[in-house]
Amino acid sequence: MPDLHTDINIRETINSGQVFLWENYGNEWFVIDGHDIIMARQTPFEVLTFSKKAKKFFREDDNYEKILKNITKDKIVKKATKH
Repeated sequence: MPDLHTDINIRETINSGQVFLWENYGNEWFVIDGHDIIMARQTPFEVLTFSKKAKKFFREDDNYEKILKNITKDKIVKKATKH
């Protein structure tokens, strides 16, 4: 199961093309999400905000073991997840 502190790469996640308008200052990333300000830090891994919704941005509560079990039923996806 992934360890959020080592397996989530904030820089790669933010620059993946799925989210926009983040600002980077050293080890910290900032974005405004509606009325919320989100700050994410890679080392130590931390997401700070004033709302519970924003804290779920990196989906910290997902059951990765269950997700991997379900998606690896497909042979191609199973091979891809090993990489």
